Amino acid sequence: MTIAVIALYLQFGHGGAMRMDPLRIFEATGAFVGFLGAGLIIFARGKLHNLTTAAHLWLTAVIGVACGAGLWPLVAVCAAASVTMLTALAWIEGSWSRDRRIGEQHRDAP
Repeated sequence: MTIAVIALYLQFGHGGAMRMDPLRIFEATGAFVGFLGAGLIIFARGKLHNLTTAAHLWLTAVIGVACGAGLWPLVAVCAAASVTMLTALAWIEGSWSRDRRIGEQHRDAP
């Protein structure tokens, strides 16, 4: 998507009668992924669910746009931050709330 927008801008956007704004792709991507992420977040029984999933969905979109734009240092930093956050949060969640994992029985269940 990013590569296509940059290519169209370079082909039609310079000096012609058609005015193009390539930054609109970032705006549209952020709005769309934000809307999807908001739909994932669930508040049930006093607890938030899928907040990490929504944040990483948005981060994945940012990494994809950066890949298309050829911003490899940004891709590397965002990918490293994403893997670090997923690993750390999985460890924290696993040690604090083992009874909330899918497929496991509650300790109080008969």
